[in-house]
Amino acid sequence: MTNCITQLLSCILFIALMREDSMACTTFQLNHAGRVFIGYNLDTLAEDGLIIVNKRGVSKTAMRPIIDVQLSGIGQPASWTSKYGSITFNQYGRELPFCGMNEAGLIIQTLANPKGKFPVPDSRPSIWVGQWVQYQLDNFATVNEVISNDSQLRIKLTKEPVGRHFFVNDQEGNCAIIEFINGKQVYYINKTMPYKVLTNSTYPESVKSLKHDKIPWRDKGKSIERFIRAAKMVKSYKPGGAKSPLDYSFDILKSVSWSEKKELGALKFTFETKWSIVYDVNNLRIYFRTRENQNIRIINLRSFDFSCTTPVKVLDINAWLSGDVTKEFIDYTQQINQNLIGNAFRKTPYIFLTGINLKLIWYMIRNGFGRLPKVLDEELDALSKYPDTTVCEN
Repeated sequence: MTNCITQLLSCILFIALMREDSMACTTFQLNHAGRVFIGYNLDTLAEDGLIIVNKRGVSKTAMRPIIDVQLSGIGQPASWTSKYGSITFNQYGRELPFCGMNEAGLIIQTLANPKGKFPVPDSRPSIWVGQWVQYQLDNFATVNEVISNDSQLRIKLTKEPVGRHFFVNDQEGNCAIIEFINGKQVYYINKTMPYKVLTNSTYPESVKSLKHDKIPWRDKGKSIERFIRAAKMVKSYKPGGAKSPLDYSFDILKSVSWSEKKELGALKFTFETKWSIVYDVNNLRIYFRTRENQNIRIINLRSFDFSCTTPVKVLDINAWLSGDVTKEFIDYTQQINQNLIGNAFRKTPYIFLTGINLKLIWYMIRNGFGRLPKVLDEELDALSKYPDTTVCEN
């Protein structure tokens, strides 16, 4: 009996720690003399990814989440036609980006926020959190537009155990943090946002720790530590020095890179920085490197045709390239999307979608902690085919 209880508690603790460390990311804005750079680290399990050229003039209806257990209530899936083209970084399929920039200079990054809670159903049209970033990039050019749209759209409440918060920037240098606390949108901008940095703790909690210059004893994923380090480096940057703002942005990202291993029985996982991205807002350029390919690669948004009458283009984020890769993009196919989704979900525990439940715990104990349940093939197939439901209005 004692052994069973120990296994049960170990299993619960393992799942709780795993979900809190998912997407343990860092982002910041470096703004000096009108030159604006946005840095972003994605720290997660899977390294797979596609960089996708999304088109303007495409009509869409929000997709259904993989685990769709929304509470009963009214509200139809959101429908829209994209106004702007964009470049996005996707790991779980086309239309589900972690981050990206549109042709108007709007940039949005997604970060995990364990304390985040999305709204309960109401009369507003809804959208899955995975597609929220794409919706904003499709429709808006400014930070204020993104903030104001909360009255017209809500993020769909599902069983996903980890919340999200967002770092939003526009070409005018405006910056905002958007969180969802107790089902309500809360945002920080201008005077309420003294530090243009975000990690995986709530923004007020991060700012409070920085003001006291104290890291809490339980700092999951080194969230507060990363926030404090990034904020201090942003503040200490001296324009005109030996480092360009671009190089210094990559220095910050390297300084806050993160790695942690977790084990339970035969299950072994390593969370670490997989992608590092820097956006040159003024020039609509994106610079990035990955764990698999440390060469810095460059994407020029002004070189792309965002008309939906031309094929969607994609690029493997880990392709062994360097320098300007704008001309290396290839035509999108449903098979490319399916391959990405299959690879990413094979490396992503199902618990990131379902959270802790007795069925999952029993499955793990019964299998001697040798494996986790997988996402159903039909669910992955539906994800890979979703882009086929979008229509070019031209």
